[in-house]
Amino acid sequence: MKKRLVTAMIIGFIMLLGYAVFFFITLKDDEEQIRDEVRSAYGEINIVGIKISDDESSAIVIFERGFDHLGAMTLSKSWFEWDMQESSSERLPSPMSDGVFYREYDEYTVLAGKVGWNTSDIKVDIGEEREELSATITELINLSGSFWYLITENDDLSDAVVKVYDEEGNVIAEMDEDVFNGARVDLNN
Repeated sequence: MKKRLVTAMIIGFIMLLGYAVFFFITLKDDEEQIRDEVRSAYGEINIVGIKISDDESSAIVIFERGFDHLGAMTLSKSWFEWDMQESSSERLPSPMSDGVFYREYDEYTVLAGKVGWNTSDIKVDIGEEREELSATITELINLSGSFWYLITENDDLSDAVVKVYDEEGNVIAEMDEDVFNGARVDLNN
């Protein structure tokens, strides 16, 4: 009886250890899984930015496709993987003041665009009280240049004003909904 109990405990421990080793070897970190999911949908792309929700159940990715397309994809997390929920991309015109990527998704709202050569800061004014938010500027490793983006959770940015500043703090461009591309993504139509 004692031998059977010890044998069962040893077999159980070995199975548990094997499961743990398998789990940790095959498990990728969240950002790597998200990148893989975006690439499975669009092929080889450049990731501009990733935002994972605080509870790590959803994420949004801003990406560049080619040299002139900017897009966003929302994802949700199941037990061990990330799955695409909504996605869109579109071509942006040059110069940067002629086009801003704007999308409202279920959980996120995105403003994004190209960065001009003399840009040092981008601020976005939203709401009636004109709350000022700072956009993130990121430079991609390839030759496509820099992009800026602002991701908010459930904010209406359709009436936002994007202000672009040079190194001296002067406003060098101001953009509003007249140059915002896109709108609410409606998967039901």
